Amino acid sequence: MISWDKVIADPNLRDLPYKLELGAHGRIEMSPSKPQHGRLQVLIAIELSRLLPHGKVMTECPIKVGEKVRVPDVVWVDRQTETYIADQSAMARAPEICIEILSPSNSATDIDSRRNDLAAVGCLEFWTCTEAGEILFFNARDGSRLPASRIAPDFPSTLNPD
Repeated sequence: MISWDKVIADPNLRDLPYKLELGAHGRIEMSPSKPQHGRLQVLIAIELSRLLPHGKVMTECPIKVGEKVRVPDVVWVDRQTETYIADQSAMARAPEICIEILSPSNSATDIDSRRNDLAAVGCLEFWTCTEAGEILFFNARDGSRLPASRIAPDFPSTLNPD
């Protein structure tokens, strides 16, 4: 079984144009994305930083979930609950907000599995963002849809990626 430390140290995997995650039994999972994906990451990060200045925003943040490593596109962590150490290869506790930007390859089952995994290690809200910029907010623990974020209630439900 391959570990996350070995994945990030492997020079053959360093410059790939897509995100990697570590699934069950050390299986590497790849998520190809479009430039629009990166643009939405930036827009979400800017808005979170503006609305929640008492926390930190990170992109492509690795989070250890048992033997898996999940890598949400954008996360927000409250500075008071932040537990990661800068030289760790993955966070042991999920940030309060974890956001996935959806790609055509994502299935509902895959997204639900990610939400469940992240909720198990501390995520409170799980958001999804479509390629068109529509944001959906969910309670991470039970998957129920929220009309707005409880942590960032002024976060818009639509972003304009153009």
